This record gives sequence, C-alpha cells and structure tokens, in this order.
Amino acid sequence: MRIRQLVVFLAVLALGSTVAVLATSSPAAAGVGVDTTIGANPNPSTLGQSVTFSATVHGVFPAFPVGGVVFFDGAIPMNFPVILYPNFSCVGPVCVPDGTSTATFSTSSLSGGTHVITAGADSTYGTSVSDPLIQTVQGASTSTSVTAAPASPTVFGQGVTFTATVVANPSSVGTPTGILQFTDNGVNLGGSQALSGGAASVVSSGLSVGAHNIVATYTSDDPNFLSSSGSANQQVNMASTSTGVTVTADPSVFGQPITITGSVGALAPGAGTPTGTVTFADGSTNLGSAAVSGGQASISTSNLSVGTHNLSATYGGDGNFQSSAGGISQIVNKAATSTVLSSSANPSVFGQKVSFTGTVCGLLPSTAPTQPPSGLLAFTADGASTPFDTVPVSATSAVGCASATSAAIGSFSVATHSITVAYTGDTNYLASSGLLAGGQVVNKAPTATALTSVPNPSYFGDGVTLSATISVPPPGAGVPTGTVTFSDGGSVLGTSSLNSADQATFTTAGLQVGTHNLVATYAGDGNFLPSTSTAQSQLVRCMTVVTGKVNGGLTVTGSTCVNNATVNGGITVLPGAALSLNSSTVHGGVTSAHGKAVTFCASLIDGSSTVSSTTGFVLIGDNGDDGYSCGGNDLRGTLNLSANAGQIELGGNQIKGGASISGTSGVGPTVENLITEIEGNRISGQLSCSNNNPAPTDGGSPNSATGGGVGQCAAPNF
Repeated sequence: MRIRQLVVFLAVLALGSTVAVLATSSPAAAGVGVDTTIGANPNPSTLGQSVTFSATVHGVFPAFPVGGVVFFDGAIPMNFPVILYPNFSCVGPVCVPDGTSTATFSTSSLSGGTHVITAGADSTYGTSVSDPLIQTVQGASTSTSVTAAPASPTVFGQGVTFTATVVANPSSVGTPTGILQFTDNGVNLGGSQALSGGAASVVSSGLSVGAHNIVATYTSDDPNFLSSSGSANQQVNMASTSTGVTVTADPSVFGQPITITGSVGALAPGAGTPTGTVTFADGSTNLGSAAVSGGQASISTSNLSVGTHNLSATYGGDGNFQSSAGGISQIVNKAATSTVLSSSANPSVFGQKVSFTGTVCGLLPSTAPTQPPSGLLAFTADGASTPFDTVPVSATSAVGCASATSAAIGSFSVATHSITVAYTGDTNYLASSGLLAGGQVVNKAPTATALTSVPNPSYFGDGVTLSATISVPPPGAGVPTGTVTFSDGGSVLGTSSLNSADQATFTTAGLQVGTHNLVATYAGDGNFLPSTSTAQSQLVRCMTVVTGKVNGGLTVTGSTCVNNATVNGGITVLPGAALSLNSSTVHGGVTSAHGKAVTFCASLIDGSSTVSSTTGFVLIGDNGDDGYSCGGNDLRGTLNLSANAGQIELGGNQIKGGASISGTSGVGPTVENLITEIEGNRISGQLSCSNNNPAPTDGGSPNSATGGGVGQCAAPNF
C-alpha cells in the first residue's frame, strides 16, 4: 500500500501546473471520453456536520488514472487538488488496479440550504467534470422556551407578558431570526412577532379563567436554523371583588320608592366588569335580586318601614369573579311625594323627536288627598343647570296623582342621556324628583344607499362615474357625513367622501370587458348607521369586436376587443385607443403607445410586445388572486412595459425573451392595484424592473427568470 501511495503521489507531482490551473478555474469544459462520478456522505447533512465528497475517475483497465481532483460548490473551488488513489479489485490475496481512481475531500463549512457540487479531475486520461450533485444542508435545530410575567397563577383581567426565547443547537451557529406566533389553547394570541435577539413577547389581559396552554411556534426565515416550538401552562383564577351599596334617597320617606344600587368592582390585580346578580336584603329579609350591568345592579322598593334599616347587597360572583358583599344604613322618615318619568320612545334614533312625561303622586302619610298635586314639573337633560322645559301639572285619573308632558325634543345626540324631572312642590306636597330609568337611549339612525353608474353601458378604456346617494328614512332625520366605498364584485374600487348633498362619486376607467356588479357601501358616522346599495349591473363593451382570421396585421382605433382570433402581422394600438385581447393568437407582436387601456388574456403572441405610456390599467394575465378572469399568456418574444400611468398586473404568463418593466406610476382600477404586481411568471431571460413608483411586488407568488432579476425585481425569490 505504501508503494502504491508513493507512485500516485509522484504521478500527481508530475502534473505540475495543470493541477494548479484546475484549482483556480471553473469546471466548465469536460474532457472527451473521460468519466468522473461524484458522491457525498452524508446527504442530506446538518449545519456544521462534516460532509465527505468522493470523486471517482474511470480509466481503461488495467491502467488507472493518476492526477488530482478539485471539488466545486457552484463555481467556487472548495479545495486545493487532492490526489487520486487507484482502486483495486481483489481475488483472494491478489489485488490489481480495477482501472479507476478515487479522491476524497471533507468539509464542515457548508452553509444551510442547497448546494450544487461538481468534481473536476485532471488525470493521465485528461480533464473531466462530473455531473452535478445536489447536497442539502439542513439548518441547526432550535429550542423554544416560554416564560410568563407575572408567573402562573394570575387572576382574570390581570395583564400577562409571555416571552419566548429561541436558541440554536449548538449556540455557536448564531442567533436565530424569523417570527414567533403565540397561541392560547390553539387560538392565535396576537399577531406574529419578529424575533429580536432571539426573543419575542406578547401581552394579554384577556385570558379567561382556567388552564391555558401557551404555545410559541418559531418559524425560521434563515435556512441555517430549523423551526421549533415551546409551551408553558398559565392558570388564571377568578378575580376578587368588592361591593358597595348606595340608595337614591337617604333619608327616605315611608312609601317612597327608593333605588338600592350595588356597585361591584374587581380588585387589583384583577380587572374587567363583573356580571351575574346581586341579592339585596333588609336585615334578614330578602328584597330581591338584579342583574349586574356595567358593574352595577339596582332594585327599587317602597315597602320599607319608618326607622333604621341595615341594607345589604351580596354579589354572587360569576365565572370570572368571586363573590363579595357590602352594606349601608338607611333611615326612613315620613314624606309627601314621589315623581316618576317616562319617555314617548325609548330607545329612539338620531333626529327623532321624543317627549317626556312626569307623574307626581301623593304618598303616606297623606291618605285619600282632597286634591292632587299642583305646581310645575321641570325637565332636565344630562345634568344641565337649566331645564329644557317647564310645564304645569294636570290631574290624572289616579287618586293623588298629577302629570305633565314636555315639548318634543329632536336634538339629542347619539348616546344615553340622563333625563330628570323635578316637582317644585306646593302648599300640600313637598318637592320631589324623578329619573328616567336607564336614561334616554338615542341610537344611530338607519340609512339607505342608492347607486347609479354613468354611462351604462360603457366602452372598454373609458371612465365610468359611480354616484351614491345616502338618505335617512323616518323617524330619523339629519344629514349623514363620512365616506362611501365602491366595490366591483367584492373588489374595492375606491372610497369617496359625502358632499353637502349626501352624495359621493367615484370615477374609474379600469373596468374590464363584461358585466360588473357594482355596489356602494356607506360606512356610517357618529349619528348614522352604515348601509349598502343593491348591486348595479354595469356592462363594459367594445366599439369593435374582431374574431376569426386577420391577415396583414391589425391597427386598433377606439375601443377594440380581439376575441378567439388569429392575427397575422401583429397588432398596433394607436394613441387614445384601448385593446382587450382574449384567447387569441397574434403573429408579429403587439405595439401600443399612449393607449387608454391594454389587456392580454389567455393569448399567444408570437413576437416581441411593447406597451408604453398607457393612461389606464395594463392587465397581462392574472395569477388568480385579484379577481380578474384573465388567464396567463404565452408571450414568445421580449415584453417591454414602460412609462405606463395606471399600474400593471403581470401574472401567470410564460415569457420567452425576457421582460422589462419601467417607469410605472399612478393607480389601477381597484385598491389592489395601487402597486404593480409581477407574480407567478415563467421568464426565459432576464426580469428587469426600474423607476417604478411604487416598486413592484410579487404578491407572494415568486417569478421564475432564467436570467435572474435586475433592479427593483432583484430581491431573492422575487
């Protein structure tokens, strides 16, 4: 064996400068008649793992190749030449060369991802290059841990910060990057969070009572790191509460209706608004129960006897809050009157006129009064110092009662208004007051939206003006404000503000040929509810429709549809014209300069095409994500799109010859087209993008360009 190694070593030294040249040149030209094969172990490998590459050069038995081998990662040599060692075939104790020689090289420096490995050999048989070997290097494993602050357990409503830390194994490979998604029992907890220094956090104050399995899932954006997940358990207990008791009158009079209110609140660190019921008692006597709303529950009673009463309110708890109780001492004296208040419409809507009626009745100790109360009732809204109306009372059919109704008021804002009435008293009755239970609720008024489109039908490439009119049906009243959103079959075209005539208009010139279902949606404002119009059918057609075979080329003037046609000689779109090309074959290419709109769908164009200075939308195939019924095209020539002022949709096409997109500006027919989309195209040649404002996007569907991307389209996987 030592003799064999010496012979091989001397043979490699004899190669001299040939081997040295091989180590610095790209394995581009293989020798003729020489076979070199390559292998790797292991494959796939992990980041930092040593991989051994072996190259075998096949000679002619019994001679064997002598020389050296350089291994390449892509076009980059990984090593100085390594010596070829002959391989032997043995029969019993006798071993003879089998006509092949092998060289090996090991490395642990491969980055994560896919590597194209070749072996270049320079031997006594000449130079040769192996077929490519795909070596996959998997990223380093990671581990994700989750911590909570404060630690478990917490109480309902308490804010908790969950922090996930991702570390690589081994840590020497660096700090992982990417995103983290937290979930709570399988439901997303906030949006995805970018890692910073290997960690990310999310804050939640809305965890329900019970056990929570918080999982952080790490998704790597670097092939050097593998994704992972980790979890932590967080127990959330019920929050403690406190209950306070108030009454509407202290002292009160015998027989006077009083309202007892239990106010239930969460104790820190808990938070939120308790629900459930509060049970009220007078000593050991149950007075009744009421549901908690907005942290409060109230009952009214007129049956308390004269004297001192120990009133209590006991909150029974709910699924999130523990029970609690409070109390107050109530003195009941003799008194004269009580006053109640009602509304003519509650709830009402904005602009609706509402009146209020106050009724004052005599109470014990008066019995069977000889006359009802007299005097005035003063109506007040929202605690104002001046009543909005003062009206004399008139007797009612009920003994000892009188009432008065205010003038109708239509100026209440959308809110819940506190309405009170005060009885001024007279020589027989003491003054008293009343409160509208629950307040006067004023809701937003309903609206109706009507949509028109002009002209209808319209020609492809021409503008269509959409007008939405907002009206307020009775009993609502007033002038709506805000915005209207115009949509085409679910795709938002744009938004416009209402003018003083309750109208909003929007003009678009980008509607494709066909029938469109247009809808206007009013967003509402502080006083009025949203509404949506019925669909308006809009027909977009062409002045000229070309079908069948056209020889000698086609010159487009006006609005022209080319459907299921064969055009021999190419198409020229004159300034101010619009072309809609569908399911057709064009021999000779398409040239358009200063046109209104250009659309290519599901067509074959055998020649180079140029679309420049278009004032409207340019649609060349759709990748299926924008709602256009426009199949990809087979473009057998270069495609040049320049200085177009209406944005571009270039999707799902096969382009042979390269594509250049430059100088795009303006906006397209829908909100989706505020930026040029170049997505899902297969390009033989270069994809060049420059001076487009804003820069184009691939919409999440990368393009494939054999010549790579240039300029604004040079990003990896664009």
